[in-house]
Amino acid sequence: MVKGVEAERELANILWSKGFAVIRGPASGAGTRRRFQPDLVAMKSGKIAVIEVKKTNKLPVYIRSEQILGLSEFSRRANAKAFIAVRLKGGKWLFYRLTEVKTTKRGGFKVEGKGLDLNSFIAEVLELKRITDFMK
Repeated sequence: MVKGVEAERELANILWSKGFAVIRGPASGAGTRRRFQPDLVAMKSGKIAVIEVKKTNKLPVYIRSEQILGLSEFSRRANAKAFIAVRLKGGKWLFYRLTEVKTTKRGGFKVEGKGLDLNSFIAEVLELKRITDFMK
């Protein structure tokens, strides 16, 4: 199983290979008590995505409320699109918009369901109508 930090590095390398400038946040999401740091910030052509990375064997993935609230605030300040990226066992990546995150009965958050694949995620970040526009 890929550890969390390994999943972050893997996704950073994938996005870098797709032409994004990528920064992995030090402290891997823990940040400081005063400010939140997302796992990854990916930028291309003036478009910004802030990403919280999770790894799991199966869905749903549960996420602490402070991570979701921090990601929301960071994306607002950066005028960025916010996503939860999930690395499933076997290497498949799914991406969830922050608006797709659901609340749990215990006051936390979770993501589940289909999600976006890598190409759809890239097209959405870059505001393309089709992924083939990205490949030109």
